[in-house]
Amino acid sequence: MRLLLAAVLTAGATLTAPPTTPAAAVTTVTTVTTPHQPVVVVPAPARAPFPERWSALACPELAPNAPDGRVRRVAARTDEPAPLTQLRRACSRVRSGLAALARTPVAPAVGPEALRHSVSAAVERAAATPPPPAPPAPWTGGASGCAVPDPTGGGGCVTEATRHGLAAVEAAFGPLAAGPTVRSASCWDEHAWNPASDHPRGRACDLFPGTAGAFPSDAEQAAGWRVADYLRAHADALDVSYLIWQGRYWDPSVRDGDGWGRPYSSTVYDTADVTGGHYDHVHVSFAE
Repeated sequence: MRLLLAAVLTAGATLTAPPTTPAAAVTTVTTVTTPHQPVVVVPAPARAPFPERWSALACPELAPNAPDGRVRRVAARTDEPAPLTQLRRACSRVRSGLAALARTPVAPAVGPEALRHSVSAAVERAAATPPPPAPPAPWTGGASGCAVPDPTGGGGCVTEATRHGLAAVEAAFGPLAAGPTVRSASCWDEHAWNPASDHPRGRACDLFPGTAGAFPSDAEQAAGWRVADYLRAHADALDVSYLIWQGRYWDPSVRDGDGWGRPYSSTVYDTADVTGGHYDHVHVSFAE
């Protein structure tokens, strides 16, 4: 099996790189444009474990593009035969497994003291995890139009349903200005660059778990997921129309696909941008 795997990886290297390309070529970063997506070629770090560096030489276009060893899926190129595309993808799976194996620490033998420590740590984590917020009171008021002042201080107005939904989030997670979960919030905005937005209609709010314009930390991202999951779980009661968060879109008609909701797309915003892709804030729109 090992000989077969080595032969497959060697064949992949032969088919995907010119024969004259030296091994040191993987130390540079290049971008190959395909009809489907750019393939970013990132070398294995010089101090990476040997299995990772070895497999990077066999599949240079499948080198990791994230610190945890995840690899970019390579789209089929129109000018290559299907068997070569399958070989690339097989090589990707093998390489991902090798990188994950190289990064997995060896578990120490579990003794009585280690077991007590593990149980104690689990109890501490459970005590530190906040309980799920109580379900909100359902919205029963109907459509009102943009009729009440924006509670986030945007200078405009929001609908009664929006104000009710915002109050529910505040009751569940604390203040929406420098709060423990939501650091800031913004509802009404003219949004001149996007006239179809729900913001100038008073039916949308942006909830920031961290600093606007910056990718959230792990803790801030976890806080944003708590808010997004709460709004999703109570979408019917709060009259939620749709949610956008972390480059994902969800509404009551969307089934989860390869993650939460589906990938967010837009003809107005740059979805790779921290704000355009809604990585720094949870967007919630209300139906009324």
